[in-house]
Amino acid sequence: MRYFNGNTVRFGAVILGMVGALALSGCSTPGKIGEASKFDIAAASSDDIAKALKKDGRVAISGGILFETDSAKLEPSAADLVRRISDMMKKNPDVKVAVVGHTDSMGDYNYNLQLSQRRAKAMVDALVKDGVATTRLAAVGIGPLSPAAPNDTPEGRAQNRRVELVLIR
Repeated sequence: MRYFNGNTVRFGAVILGMVGALALSGCSTPGKIGEASKFDIAAASSDDIAKALKKDGRVAISGGILFETDSAKLEPSAADLVRRISDMMKKNPDVKVAVVGHTDSMGDYNYNLQLSQRRAKAMVDALVKDGVATTRLAAVGIGPLSPAAPNDTPEGRAQNRRVELVLIR
C-alpha cells in the first residue's frame, strides 16, 4: 500500500489540477470526447496534422515518436516528424499546443510522472530548436494516467511511451 502514500496522492492531484487548468484556460476538444482522427502519423503531412488537431483538439504521437523504457530521449527516427509538426505550427501561427508526455505503468508512479514531464519537454525542446516559439508550447507530464494500450504486453507498453499534442485555445 506504500505505492500511494500521501505525497504521491498530492503530486497526482497537482498534475490532474494542471491538466484541468489547461482545459479550463482554453484547451478544448471540438470532436467527441475521447475520439481522435485515425491516420498514420508516420506518413501524415503537416496539413494532415493541422486538420486533425483543429478537428479533434488532440493528436496522438505514437508510432512516430516512441521512447525506450526509462528514456526521455527522442528516437533519431523522430526528426522527420518533428520537422512536420514544426512546419504545421509555422503554417498555422495561431496554433498553440500542450505537449503531453506519457509513460507505461512499469515502475514507481512518481518516477513515471517525472519521466513523462521530461518526455514532453524533450518534444518541446525539439520543436523550439526547429523554430517554434516557446510561447506557443507547454510541456505537461501525466505519467501512466492515460494509457493508449494495455500495459500487460511489451507492445502495449511501447505504445504508452508517447507524447500527444493537445490544442490550446
